[in-house]
Amino acid sequence: MTLRRLVSLFVVPAALALVMAACSGAEDPVPTATPVSLLPTATPDPTATPEVSPIAPYSLSTRDVPFTVALPEGTTGPVFVRVFGVSQWEIARSAELTEGSDGAWTASIALEEGALIRYAYNRGDLDDLESLTDRREAPAIGLATTWRIIHVAAELTEVRDTVAMWADSPTEAPTGSVTGVVTDAMSGLPVLDAEVSVAGVHSATDFDGGFRFDGIAAGEHLVTVHRATGDYHAASKAVTVRSDSSTAAVFEVDPARPITVQIQAILPEDVPADAVVKIYGNAWQAGGHFNTAPGQPEGLRLPVARSVRGREGERVQIALDLHEGQAVSYRYTLAGPGLSGEWRFDGEQAPRSFIASRANRVRVDEIDAFRPTDAVEVILRADVPDNTPVNVPLQFVMGPGHWMTETDDGKWSTVLYGQPGDLLTYAVRLGDDLEAGADASLEAIGGSRSVEVPEVDTAFGIGVTAWVGRASASALADGELAEVQFRVSVPAGTTDGAETLRLIGDRELRDGIELTPVAGAPTLYLGAVGLPPGNYTYEIWQDPDEAGGDPLISADVRSLEVSLSKHVVNDWVTGWSGEVPNIRPRELRFQGGYYLPDFWSPGFAALTRSTAEFLESRGEVPIALSSVWSYGQVRPTPIVESRPLFASSVATPLEALNEQAAEARRSGLPVILAPQFNPEMTPEGASLAGPKSQEWIDAWLAEAERLWLWNASVADEINAEILVLPGPTFHTFDQPSSFPSDASFEDFDGALIALLARVRERYDGRLLLSGAQTDLEAPGMADLVGVTSFDIGHPSLSAFASVEQWRAGYEALYLSKLDPIHDAWELPIFIYQLQVPSTPSADDPSGEFAQARQLEGMLQALANRPWVVGALSWSYSMIEAPELAGDSIRGRLAEAVLSKHYELFNPADIAALTLG
Repeated sequence: MTLRRLVSLFVVPAALALVMAACSGAEDPVPTATPVSLLPTATPDPTATPEVSPIAPYSLSTRDVPFTVALPEGTTGPVFVRVFGVSQWEIARSAELTEGSDGAWTASIALEEGALIRYAYNRGDLDDLESLTDRREAPAIGLATTWRIIHVAAELTEVRDTVAMWADSPTEAPTGSVTGVVTDAMSGLPVLDAEVSVAGVHSATDFDGGFRFDGIAAGEHLVTVHRATGDYHAASKAVTVRSDSSTAAVFEVDPARPITVQIQAILPEDVPADAVVKIYGNAWQAGGHFNTAPGQPEGLRLPVARSVRGREGERVQIALDLHEGQAVSYRYTLAGPGLSGEWRFDGEQAPRSFIASRANRVRVDEIDAFRPTDAVEVILRADVPDNTPVNVPLQFVMGPGHWMTETDDGKWSTVLYGQPGDLLTYAVRLGDDLEAGADASLEAIGGSRSVEVPEVDTAFGIGVTAWVGRASASALADGELAEVQFRVSVPAGTTDGAETLRLIGDRELRDGIELTPVAGAPTLYLGAVGLPPGNYTYEIWQDPDEAGGDPLISADVRSLEVSLSKHVVNDWVTGWSGEVPNIRPRELRFQGGYYLPDFWSPGFAALTRSTAEFLESRGEVPIALSSVWSYGQVRPTPIVESRPLFASSVATPLEALNEQAAEARRSGLPVILAPQFNPEMTPEGASLAGPKSQEWIDAWLAEAERLWLWNASVADEINAEILVLPGPTFHTFDQPSSFPSDASFEDFDGALIALLARVRERYDGRLLLSGAQTDLEAPGMADLVGVTSFDIGHPSLSAFASVEQWRAGYEALYLSKLDPIHDAWELPIFIYQLQVPSTPSADDPSGEFAQARQLEGMLQALANRPWVVGALSWSYSMIEAPELAGDSIRGRLAEAVLSKHYELFNPADIAALTLG
């Protein structure tokens, strides 16, 4: 038997919100999961003076805890229990196990009181780094243990574990199951997304607070429950797993009060002036991440200290919004995890640690050094192109990535230490994208650079001259003119009775410039002009054919700041003076929005902020956030994983969903939650297509219950306007021919309808269900029927096709595929993935003109379908890289086309209902 099933996911829903009455300010409210923003900031506060002088204890007090372990038969020593620091590459301490006459192996090791300890069993010598992975314990064949987790509570007197096998010598062993539930001790309600660990395997609680582990080695184990944000107190419980049996572990956990802990640090004298101090630790608030690499700190999420002055000299201070009783282990760094970290004179490797409490709200640490003995300091300062966006951070990548520090002169820096002669290979990126925003300088070979550590401290300049996907542009010199290209998307029929289109403005634009149409695109116009630096306003004029007639003028006055040698302006006109757009009004207020990339990276919190600010000027445009679960297996029956185990994952942690939703709200943008079943990263994922057994269908419905109800709770938690409910493959449902019988298909349909009713008990917003499978009745129970460009497809036309050819092609396609979907349901249609590929050519290297023509034709075909009440641009990039070929329309001519139609579909003078 193999370990085949782990369990699911995240949050405490709004229904679990518990508030305790405050007593004269002495009591803090008891929280549920509270979004915490950890976006990098380093704003100095010269007026702040710390009031606390004492140095806090370096770490928690320890006590020796005995370990008794059952190891696989035939194990020979040496065998060690190793306690990790903040990450799995930091060994805080080790103890060698001794085999007793009864076959049990024992050791005693010092553990921090009250802490969450990460540990694992390893064979091999302490100085053998390969033994950390190659000869580490494994929970099952094909799986590796990152580490076990235990809560060192006062009642913990011993640890009794069972090791299933060694990674380098897998063996079959008797196994059983561990099942359980986690509830709130005060309310009795289930706790969602509590992290659960047993035998080195990590999962989380489902919508009902339940969890299940199959394939756990028979023997004694500890089950540990905690929350990533610390808003519930951690707990561990001993269980005995019996072969082919299920063992129950029930937890009632206490909610924890929120508390802000101020961490101050007295710095060593040799910290560079342009360095910033960060911390990285095991808590989510300190960059810790439990979902894909349990507890591993993420360099793009580290909190940054601000400078303050204290009685002992220069200090920095970081405020962490924690919860009372939360155990935090952390280190200081000038860069990211594993780079430029603090260095102790006594050689001790254990991280700093404390328990958050109201009695100790301020910690003061003294840092010995950041520079290791005999090391040379290397400061790398990046000089970026003049057209680098001001609100997008730079990433430094050398192993794990981290955000660089922006200095007063507009450069970006990071601090490293090395021995003379060491070769440091690194990359600099704009934002957090593997392609868009990579360093495109000639000096960067494949985006990477190298520098050799010199004999003495040195600062090196990094001359980044260009970013991948962005045209080079420099600041204008005195007397220099900027090359400005205007690209304007106008309503269809604009030139019927017009002689020319002109752009008229102030200053050098008073005489105007003539706009010429793009070949095959009578709604797309181009014009170029040289302009000196300055601020300009302009309008688009439509001159009549007949002499003496009054021109029609665009409704809005646009503005432009010219400061660079090259500007490309993608603009749009939605109406002319005195004219009413010839667009049929929507059945509901049209919601035109943007689907952010359907995966997660730790840099998305910062980039969601800049993207939301970029979109804020478009009005209340919704953005879609993905909640992705991967199939752990698809055969013989499906299993989806909220945490990656048997399949890789791009899942967004709940805490990150909260952060991204909060960033959207700050910019006034509505949020759509779009869950997925992801087969792409699953072995045999392609075999989802085709006939399925009744066992497969029943198993999928059980998994859908987990994913749908969990996401319903999340949608309620973040106040999402729309919740997408996906089918087996990303979002779609199978044909009737995939089912064993007609009765099976009908039963499946009924199960979906019943599940929809349960979703509505948790979430009262709008529900969207894929309607591409019209033989089902369940989509008719939703509020919106969803379709995508992937469902409908695209006409088979050349990239050089005209707008009219694309319009006719989409009209025919929609008549055969889209209209029947609406006729079947008689519900509003929401195109929640509006994807238009770009096809590069010699004359159009990025494919954006072909993409714009195709999108214009597509949207013209949709214009007279008033039951289409929303659309989301597919995979909207968080980095503006218009010269990079791809589906994203950000910064490209197609974005002007889309923005024009979004406004045309929802004119301001049409009063209608709103979604949500």
